[in-house]
Amino acid sequence: MNFAQIILPLNLKGTFTYKVPEDLMEKIEVGMRVLIPFGGKKIYTGIVAELFDEFEDSFVPKEIINLLDSQPIVPKQQLEFWNWMSSYYLCNLGEIYRFAFPSSLKLESETYVRLLSERTIDWQNLDANETYLLQALEVRQMLNLQEIEAFIPKKEIIKTINALIDERYISVDEKITEKYKAKEIAYLRINNEELKIKNSLAEIISSLKNARKQQELFLLILDKETENPEKPIRKSEIFDEGNFNNSQLKSLIEKKLVQEYYLEKDRIDSYEGELEEIEQLTENQKLAVSEINKAFQEDKNVLLHGITSSGKTHIYLEKIEDCVNSEKNVLLLLPEIALTKQITIRLEKKYGKKLGFYHNKLTDFERVEVWRKIKKNELQILIGTRNSLFLPFENLGLIIVDEEHDSAYKSRDSNFFFNAKDSAMMLAEFYNSRMVLGSATPSLESYDLAMKDKIRYVPLNERFGNVDVPKFEIIDVKEAQSQKKIIGNFSQKMVDEINLQLEHKKQSIILHNRRGYANVIECETCGHVTYCSNCDVVMTYHKSANELKCHYCGHRAGKPTTCPSCHGANLNTKGVGVEQIEEETQKIFSEAEVDRMDVDAMRKKFAYEKLYEKLENGETDILVGTQMISKGLDFENIELVVIPKADALIYVQDFRAEERAYQLITQVAGRAGRVSGEGKILIQTYNPSHSIFELIKNQNVKEIYDYFLDERKKFLYPPFVKLIMIELKHRKEDKLNRASQFLGSVLRKYIPEECILGPEKSPIARINNLYQYQILLKFPKNKNYKIYKELLSKSLEEFDEITAYKSIKRDFLVDF
Repeated sequence: MNFAQIILPLNLKGTFTYKVPEDLMEKIEVGMRVLIPFGGKKIYTGIVAELFDEFEDSFVPKEIINLLDSQPIVPKQQLEFWNWMSSYYLCNLGEIYRFAFPSSLKLESETYVRLLSERTIDWQNLDANETYLLQALEVRQMLNLQEIEAFIPKKEIIKTINALIDERYISVDEKITEKYKAKEIAYLRINNEELKIKNSLAEIISSLKNARKQQELFLLILDKETENPEKPIRKSEIFDEGNFNNSQLKSLIEKKLVQEYYLEKDRIDSYEGELEEIEQLTENQKLAVSEINKAFQEDKNVLLHGITSSGKTHIYLEKIEDCVNSEKNVLLLLPEIALTKQITIRLEKKYGKKLGFYHNKLTDFERVEVWRKIKKNELQILIGTRNSLFLPFENLGLIIVDEEHDSAYKSRDSNFFFNAKDSAMMLAEFYNSRMVLGSATPSLESYDLAMKDKIRYVPLNERFGNVDVPKFEIIDVKEAQSQKKIIGNFSQKMVDEINLQLEHKKQSIILHNRRGYANVIECETCGHVTYCSNCDVVMTYHKSANELKCHYCGHRAGKPTTCPSCHGANLNTKGVGVEQIEEETQKIFSEAEVDRMDVDAMRKKFAYEKLYEKLENGETDILVGTQMISKGLDFENIELVVIPKADALIYVQDFRAEERAYQLITQVAGRAGRVSGEGKILIQTYNPSHSIFELIKNQNVKEIYDYFLDERKKFLYPPFVKLIMIELKHRKEDKLNRASQFLGSVLRKYIPEECILGPEKSPIARINNLYQYQILLKFPKNKNYKIYKELLSKSLEEFDEITAYKSIKRDFLVDF
């Protein structure tokens, strides 16, 4: 193969053609990393996407500098997956490569220029820059590009280097450094060779009598080695036990009495405890497993619709066991790392070191270690969040997506938008593996697919152990206010119920899905509120940090003591955040232990684990939190869930608001009464007759989903159409406005008017100093969708021809 298509870690369209040097032709394979020159003097690590013989274009491609792997690092199925993602989510392969690889796996390279000694330099035929460079090399022998920039203009560097390479005066070397370094632990041992030479232990101890500390240190190491010859002695352990320092150890090493050596250790500790069997399945669960097996035999994926606490995890474990027995790998996807703790404990007890996990809270080096173990097939089961879809699985047999409805699978944190649940479905196809989607409240799209039998619907309608489902009660806030039965944000009924739980030594959950203490700090005199300097949003007050925070760009400011506008001191907080609910709860229930679970409280690495431990040990009486608390908590003492401000979940500018409110309320309700069957849910609202609250109260699943589907069909929203949102961003609003109007007109040239909404200003017109405009496209869901996507690509190509609009940033949200 003479030529290769290379994926670069840059946000550029498509792949790039390079010539394969003769000495690499036998070694190069698709999926390997290569070192390639790009854009003048820059050198990048690329991925080989394709190899081919003929190249008919007029330009001459540059040569690949070197191979970085002896075996392909990206499997064929992953490259197919990347290509699908690039096409479906309208993103570039380079963006996917950047997101998929841990940064420590990407080699950093510096280009060095070296003087060749075999040629005599003809100084007469050199220009000034060539002369300067050769003179500098005679002094230094080797220079990197940054050093050359000091005496040769940037624009001339490549021309100068190329001319001297052609004359064979210099060569270009690549000094490559890999960031990842294995973690090494220092150990100590007695030097037995020296003992044999000296032939007497007493003589050695006697020789150390003038150095009392060295003698003590030697005897301690000797004692430990004699006590357990098989166990290596950690250096840190010795230093912890006695009051020793490095100089004493160094003296013993110099005297050849003690040796220091190093062993590699994984950064992530594997489970070392006893392995145990998982409990037996109930009859209902066995029936669900047999339905799943039947679906898999028919090559169908499965939607496991199990009510909260029905034991979906037990079914996952059963299918994981089947997959492991057939020597295939399993990927268990979870929406957030908060959920990994409890399920990890269950799986560790059965599979020990065969289990790994992968998420954003791991350090980059820890991620590299997981990546390498997956590549070597050392891990059979991986629990991970959405970025684990890109790990180099060699033998993937099963993908399980738990809480498949969760919006965290559609996070906008990465450089490009993708839906991890839908992407996992495609990944399963590329690996020819099977997939289980699990949820107590499936997304409307998944439910619709299941009803049409495109995926198999497997219901699980009983709680584990035949425990009763929790009972819902709606509290009318207006009525409580008129009867003066309100304490802060809680009705008297709620306060009484929480007190009752405290008396019975039971735990309660309070859900309020809004971060911070208050929505805004407002001046009562002039009405001034503090806006974020980067975004068109009011800053949220966080009392715990005593500062104002922007939840969009992260900007922070100190809490004002006087009004910046009128200098009045009459500042008040408006709106209620979870911190305020926590503070109020602590005042009302002063004897209780109250904890908070939200993004701000869970920032530290082991914050989740510590909180879980407190809940498990019964040290926490009341847990206040945002939507985080709705996921994966499985504790037998939680009996009550209260939602003091349920209306805030529904009145949101989002066509999925009602669906998400139903999912969140049902999920958090599932935390209550998981063992006793006496769970109770109190929902406080100003609008108790709202159809959502009525439907939730009755808990008729078919009725709820029929209601959602009717609403979506009426107003043409998914699952009846495909949505694509184009977001345009720029620092100058007038330029952005012109660009968005132009793109709108180009789209209307190719696509029917009824499919296009906008362009309009985004609901938040400016985020992080970038103004934002949106165009919403509604495409039919049938086979015409592909045609419409092609017309969209054609429109975007026409838009790209306008040079003035090259600086406009474009984001595509497909199926958002």
